[in-house]
Amino acid sequence: MANNEYMVQRSGASCIREAYLLFINNIKRIFLNTWKPVLAFSLVAGLGTLLLPPVFNTAMVDAPQTELQAIANYASTVFGPVIYQIVCCGVFFWILANVQTLLTGGKQKENTKHSLKFYLASALFYVVIFLLLNIIGYLVGISLVKGGMSVNRLMYWLLIGWGFIGLVFLLHIPAYYYATVKCLQRVDLNPFKSFLPSLWGGIRHWGFLFKVFFITGIITLLINCVVFLPTAVILMAQNVDAYNQIVMGDPSGLPSTFPLWMCLSIALSAFILSYVGIWQYLNFFIATCSLDVRDQKKKEAQALAAQPQETTEKKLDYEEFH
Repeated sequence: MANNEYMVQRSGASCIREAYLLFINNIKRIFLNTWKPVLAFSLVAGLGTLLLPPVFNTAMVDAPQTELQAIANYASTVFGPVIYQIVCCGVFFWILANVQTLLTGGKQKENTKHSLKFYLASALFYVVIFLLLNIIGYLVGISLVKGGMSVNRLMYWLLIGWGFIGLVFLLHIPAYYYATVKCLQRVDLNPFKSFLPSLWGGIRHWGFLFKVFFITGIITLLINCVVFLPTAVILMAQNVDAYNQIVMGDPSGLPSTFPLWMCLSIALSAFILSYVGIWQYLNFFIATCSLDVRDQKKKEAQALAAQPQETTEKKLDYEEFH
């Protein structure tokens, strides 16, 4: 799994095919070098769900009486899952550090430290954006309600706004994958300085990266539907039960061991899907190598095209001098 082998310009479909062969031909090495962080990831994903509130909870049903209570209800509903995602993604970057060590070599501890630094830099960037969007949304919402807009209409527009933001976030994921590969490849780069330039580089190559992301996303979605189906049924049963208790006033119909089964199901699903995530990373690793070769060839072509012009200019200067 040497890095230089993949410095070849390829099409999007060829990148996905090469990543599949790379994954299948090295599945044993990948498993032996990643099973520890993958196990940690699955445990964090499973145990973390025990701390999350159900989708339907009292904070969503009870109408807030004050602005402070509304903020507290929103924070208890939204920020818990956000922190859960941050922690899970942080552990997953430990997995990517092991994969990158197989691809480009180097010391495992150094690669892990560098990978977590990059994740910290990117997480801080998105957390700041998330907080700013929430503050802006809150201030705009308060001013609109005070101006006479009904709460129901405000919620309608807020949902549209968050839907648009979610779409933008989804469309930027290919560029983020590109930035991740670029930064994890180079341990000598400072993640806090190189994240935004690498992200911009991914945006410039967005068309090519989106092709890889689209095909990979369809395959991943089909796999997730199969692997995550038992967990989806368990989560649906849990939230329907919580809804019936809060809204309908019915007693809980679930056994006391139900949260444990949910935890085990999510942990098992996370263990399997983490290897799907590794395959996704290999897709973008090869796509990034292909784009690097394309950029290098473009620079060489531009330099070659500029050479005759420079020679002519020098010749004219010489004739004018004489």
